[in-house]
Amino acid sequence: KLDTSSFENSRMRKYEDVNIPILGNSDSFYAASSEVDIQKLMFKIISAQAPISKKSLYKSVLSAYGISRSGNRAEAILGRIMHFETSDSGVLFVWQPEQKPEEYDIYRVSEQPENKRSIDDISSNEILNASKDVLCEQGCMNKTDLIKETSKKFGFNRTGNLIDITIGYAVDSAITKGELSAMPDGKITDKT
Repeated sequence: KLDTSSFENSRMRKYEDVNIPILGNSDSFYAASSEVDIQKLMFKIISAQAPISKKSLYKSVLSAYGISRSGNRAEAILGRIMHFETSDSGVLFVWQPEQKPEEYDIYRVSEQPENKRSIDDISSNEILNASKDVLCEQGCMNKTDLIKETSKKFGFNRTGNLIDITIGYAVDSAITKGELSAMPDGKITDKT
């Protein structure tokens, strides 16, 4: 269970899960009359969960119509609905129109373990903010330890290849952009 007492002095916030209603079946999804309902559902999910991976957004919308896998036809329908997106090493993330990724300064964690997001569904902006919290709490550290401690912020008790790559990408990008600093001894520190 998430300890919400740390919200006040942290970048951490509660991740909001969205209740996805059943809107129909696969036949109704492809009907032109469903486009407005699809758009409303997409905006509902985006407003509660952005930044959200495009893959996760599409999966949620399709689940409302009992569709388990996305295909070209489904993606064409979903792709017609306007949204703002960024790319993290090839993974697309959808944002609310008023959100500015470069100013995004929080990370979100689910209170319930069963609603925990996969690491590749978390934007590098959120990962960086969790890393900054780790560095603020524990001081400078090597990259391996920073990855491990950052993963814990999102509820992952162990790291693996995907976590190492995803969090490593966020840390490396932040160093390149000057948001984090790599010291000569290899330790990483927050520049803010």
